[in-house]
Amino acid sequence: MSITLTNPLVITQGGSTIETDNAAAAMSIAIDYTLGVPIAVITFLKGAVSGVSLAPGAVFGNSPVQLSINLTTGAWAATSGQSGVLSGGALTSLLTTLKGLRNSAETFAVTNSIISGSQVAW
Repeated sequence: MSITLTNPLVITQGGSTIETDNAAAAMSIAIDYTLGVPIAVITFLKGAVSGVSLAPGAVFGNSPVQLSINLTTGAWAATSGQSGVLSGGALTSLLTTLKGLRNSAETFAVTNSIISGSQVAW
């Protein structure tokens, strides 16, 4: 899944279009539980959809938008200037999804003997 941009980004040079970015996608997600307050950082890039992936644009693809979410309070801020607080339901839904991802990653590590032990679900 990707985000279709409301206003595609177009770069022209010498009268010719050299780049059209009409989509964006979450390209990386980092979750840090080691801090006193767990945080998620999601990085979005702009580009064009190619098959089942996003091909970041050569110009606009180099200017990512990062979204940081405090996983305790739901407060969030984006490098594009927006900020807010997730509703209780939205925060609970996000935490449920992330908890499932964390449990799956730990199960994978134990099942494949990457880490010896037994996984205990969060």
